[in-house]
Amino acid sequence: MKLERNLQTGDVAINFHNKKLNEFLFTWGVIRGKRAKGLISEEEYREWKYKLQK
Repeated sequence: MKLERNLQTGDVAINFHNKKLNEFLFTWGVIRGKRAKGLISEEEYREWKYKLQK
């Protein structure tokens, strides 16, 4: 695991050195953002989460 800080924003990022995990977390963030903005419904969000469990 590697911590990185964005010097412009001060945000901290965690890199887990695991490509699949990093890709999942990025995609999850995108999907959550779409849900928060109302771009997808709660049902669509739940369907996405359900597909992950299979």
